[in-house]
Amino acid sequence: MNVRLKDSFSFTAAVWFNDTLLVNNYHIQYQIITNVEDSETINTARDRLKWLQASQLFNTVFINQKHTEVIEKLSDLDIKLVTLPEDPIDQIIGLMLFSKLEAIFENILTVVELEISSDLSDGVVFPHTANETLGPFEAEGWWSDSGPEIFYKTEEKDNDERVVKLHNKTTWRELELDWPKSKS
Repeated sequence: MNVRLKDSFSFTAAVWFNDTLLVNNYHIQYQIITNVEDSETINTARDRLKWLQASQLFNTVFINQKHTEVIEKLSDLDIKLVTLPEDPIDQIIGLMLFSKLEAIFENILTVVELEISSDLSDGVVFPHTANETLGPFEAEGWWSDSGPEIFYKTEEKDNDERVVKLHNKTTWRELELDWPKSKS
């Protein structure tokens, strides 16, 4: 039997927007449907989300991937970064989260709706549903990868070009968040 769940979480992060670093508090509410009956597997999927929130989203900087010089400077300071294909407004961050949650849940849970609001958006809520297009997140990227990490780092090529690349390859197994053998 499929079960519908509603939950929420919050995190503090910064955005690089209009050449300014702004600290923001994000509030996420989401609805999911379970696609398996095994409670251990469902709990593992929810634990993946908790890990993503605590380890990847909290105290990070959301930044448009086109700002390579700023990305390089922040990376040199070992600041956690989440690079996005567009400017980090709430709507874009919400679409990214919708896509990434779908990826890390690997069809164990299905995201039905995700709502995002933040202190900087002055109470405006941006709802996203499974029926809408994901805009720039329709393309393949780290947001569609089922792995845990979402940090990107700038690296230089031999011809002095800069390219943004994923810089570490942590796995769910290393985090003890791989699917239980009883996955159904």
